[in-house]
Amino acid sequence: MGGKGMNILAKKGLLKQSCNLEFCEHYMFGKQKKVSFGSGVYKTKAPLGYLHSDLWGPSPVTSRGGKRYMLTIIDDYSHKVWSFFLKSKDEVFHTFKEWKV
Repeated sequence: MGGKGMNILAKKGLLKQSCNLEFCEHYMFGKQKKVSFGSGVYKTKAPLGYLHSDLWGPSPVTSRGGKRYMLTIIDDYSHKVWSFFLKSKDEVFHTFKEWKV
């Protein structure tokens, strides 16, 4: 909501106006705009030239196979995604080595 609408609500007694809207911290956060991301620094020219990986977990619910973590590997060039479900964090390096082979 803009400052004009907030002032109208404050005059009707529907909003506690505890600060000047020009300097109100909550108002300023609400008026912020999302900054777009710039283009990437790395440009890949072939598959598997640049990879992204992420480890998610632990899951609050264990899978039927006893897995609580998920490792994802994404190829920046092809955008192909590989997902691996793991029982513990210490399986990440071994899983990555197997995937790389």
